Amino acid sequence: SCQNLKEVSTIPKSVKKIGNYAFGGCEQLKSFSFQDGCEIEIIGKSSFSHTSILSIPIPSKVQGLAENFSQSHNNILFFDIWPGNKYNEFIDQNYLVTKINDEIILNYVNPDVEDVLIPSKITRIGKGSFRMCKDLNSVSFEENSQIKSIGEKAFCFSSLKILELP
Repeated sequence: SCQNLKEVSTIPKSVKKIGNYAFGGCEQLKSFSFQDGCEIEIIGKSSFSHTSILSIPIPSKVQGLAENFSQSHNNILFFDIWPGNKYNEFIDQNYLVTKINDEIILNYVNPDVEDVLIPSKITRIGKGSFRMCKDLNSVSFEENSQIKSIGEKAFCFSSLKILELP
């Protein structure tokens, strides 16, 4: 158990993957960083669940953010996406989008959102992406929506009142 872990000073550049549940349950963990030039490519499922992290750095080579990477985590305020990362985008300080092959996945939604208009380029709403959105009133889709699927428990523990499907 890592209940007393508060900081991970620097994850070395040789690390290529943060595994599933790697820091899950480290409730006092507030920060971590990656070494410049790091080779990290994958951040696994629930790797930051039940932590106190407010900001997550996403290095240039990270191409895989597992759906539910931050399950049960409603403290994240910011994603620091490093220059050159062509796989991830933090939109309007509210939505983390991940591109995998031909899919564009809405992977995380700021838990303070109230009304959401899903951009037309989104092809999938990721597992648990609206989890814990306690003020969520409505979700609708832009015209010409490319949405193909909605992941498991996408709206779990949210206060969603209106879902307007395309």
